[in-house]
Amino acid sequence: MTKMHLKTLGFKNARTQANLTESEKARLFSSKSPCIEVATFHVDRPQQFFLRSVDEIKDFFQKDFLESTCDAIIVLRQSSSWGHFYATSDMFQDMFATLDIFPDFLDFLRGFGFKMRSEDENFGGYREKPSARSFDFLTICEEFMYNLRYAAKHGRQRRNPWAIRHMAIYHRFNLNTQSSLWILLQPSEDSYNDLKKLYHDTDCRGQSGHRGLLHELFFWDVEGNWREYINYLQKELLVLEDKALLSRVGQKSKVDYELAFADCQDVQSLRNMMQKCRAGVKITQEAVAGFEWFLNNSRADKEANMDQSFFRSYNSLLRNHCQSIEDLLESSRGISQILFEILRYRNDETLIGVNNALRSNGEDMKIIAGATKDENEKVTSILAETRKDSHLMKILTFVAMIYLPATLIAQPSTARLRTKHHIFSWKR
Repeated sequence: MTKMHLKTLGFKNARTQANLTESEKARLFSSKSPCIEVATFHVDRPQQFFLRSVDEIKDFFQKDFLESTCDAIIVLRQSSSWGHFYATSDMFQDMFATLDIFPDFLDFLRGFGFKMRSEDENFGGYREKPSARSFDFLTICEEFMYNLRYAAKHGRQRRNPWAIRHMAIYHRFNLNTQSSLWILLQPSEDSYNDLKKLYHDTDCRGQSGHRGLLHELFFWDVEGNWREYINYLQKELLVLEDKALLSRVGQKSKVDYELAFADCQDVQSLRNMMQKCRAGVKITQEAVAGFEWFLNNSRADKEANMDQSFFRSYNSLLRNHCQSIEDLLESSRGISQILFEILRYRNDETLIGVNNALRSNGEDMKIIAGATKDENEKVTSILAETRKDSHLMKILTFVAMIYLPATLIAQPSTARLRTKHHIFSWKR
């Protein structure tokens, strides 16, 4: 029987390969401080292990473990929410193949790893295999996997203290041994702390295999901060709403705000956060709906399934969160439009003021130019009168010289004759 036939019938290959490209391996995994956490649960003795090499992976996940009736939880954590996993690619691939993990789980794995900016944030949903036979054709397993997004405070010195993060969960239930295998990718701090309590709390021992116990825990953990985060977004939006509704437009007002285009940018930034929040809640809704369907169609003992009241109350909360976000988005759309119109009105008002000032300045310049023209004409007239007076004085001077008395003319001539006679007498 070919592999294609096996896949068509729902059978799984014994050595499922993690088909990751080299670039994906480099982005997802790191050789720095590798550590895969494993917790196993027997009724009376839970144990915790830390696997740090491929050899330890091979030694731990041997046939006896795979055929045992104990439950196991495997945790892969990242160095940061945008960092590498604390595991090498060889460690993960060997574990993936040995445990015969459903290949579709790689779709959720690819959403993690090293990033420089927000990427692939809208991927969500779930994958399920209600009844799949393993490679020995005897063991029947049911598999369910999904990812969840949640709001968490990042603790960095930024204006926005919140970040949207995600975790992925894989659960395989062995119907033969009635045991569960869990793989958790980057669980939230709340979920991780709850798991540690589960490791050490004697009241919880032997309960990890419950079909819904851990799922319910994860669902409640990711829901816990949505309300606080939505209230934060609403508070930030109210500041911009005051600017939109109380800023002066046309008439003078006792209350006024300085507006800038940056306010419109802030509204759009808030809208982006609201849309991510809505997407995160809807991804959780989809996972919960898928899990409810999965339980209802499971071949496992129905008594181990979750109480339907959980789904009713939980879905009610998620619907309320979605409605709150929709209301904020609708309000932010109106606020953005009002702010833009106010900025445009004030800009037009400024342009009108500038045009009026230029027009008034032009009229003043015309008056000044007219006055200057009058002054120039007066100066020109004075120069013309002066020129006439000068010409007249020349004529009068010439006439005066004609009619001067003869004695005024003769006196200089007599003086010259006396000078000559004196010189002549001295020479003699």
